[in-house]
Amino acid sequence: MLIHLILAIGFMLAGFSEVGLIFGLIAGYIGMIITFITYHRYLAHQAFKTSRLFQFILAFISCSMVHGVPPLWWASIHRHHHRHSDTEKDLHTPKDGLWHSHISWTEGFDGSHHDTSNVRSLMKCPELNWLNGPSDKIKRNYYPPLVNLSLVLILGSLAMEFYPEWELTFFKIIMWGYFFRAMVTYHALSLSASLCHTFGKKPYDTKDRSTNSIILALLTGGEGWHNNHHRYQMSARCGFLWYQIDINYYVIKILEKLGLVWDLKEVPSHVIEEGYSTSSIASKNL
Repeated sequence: MLIHLILAIGFMLAGFSEVGLIFGLIAGYIGMIITFITYHRYLAHQAFKTSRLFQFILAFISCSMVHGVPPLWWASIHRHHHRHSDTEKDLHTPKDGLWHSHISWTEGFDGSHHDTSNVRSLMKCPELNWLNGPSDKIKRNYYPPLVNLSLVLILGSLAMEFYPEWELTFFKIIMWGYFFRAMVTYHALSLSASLCHTFGKKPYDTKDRSTNSIILALLTGGEGWHNNHHRYQMSARCGFLWYQIDINYYVIKILEKLGLVWDLKEVPSHVIEEGYSTSSIASKNL
């Protein structure tokens, strides 16, 4: 909560920038896609395979995009969420309010009592442990975000040199190009814990509050098909049907074509039929 107040003051001091707004939204959305693919579909659910090198590259980029949030901690919390969805053990269920599930659940939570044994296999990778910090508590690794900030400053400096009509300053570049972009990515990621368990339709009876929403799917790159995901969480795709837009899955398929990832886990036909029969497909999913 405090960081949002600080950022609000910073934006007022820096002033509005149309270029910064556009860059922040686009870069934030791209950052969200990379982070969802890495933290969610790969680290949390192992929905595809990749090399140790590309695994680290994805994790490093994702860590830089969400201001150093530890990747293995995120994956561990998410696996815990699936095991205890919308129960008293779920750390960010909207049953305790949307504000709680979206933001406030992290306030005062240092992770010191969180069991990370559910990501034990991932913790065998020293490079991921380095990104994650100590396993007994949340400790952000600020080296990746500093690399991200350096790139933003380099791009901003080039823009100041070649496009003076944009009226950029270093303060505007930092606030809009880095912090605003980070907030876009952060809030997009948080939607899966809050609104994706609140608004939408439920083709599957998953015994939790997960829902499907095309609006949230567009905002989150495909994570809005959340009821699908809770029914069959190990799939590389959340949009089970051909018309359910799943940008994150399309990016994974591109990475597969490039030979960077492989062994994508798909949804069995019987799982799709269970929730989407021919007679109910139009009425149950809009």
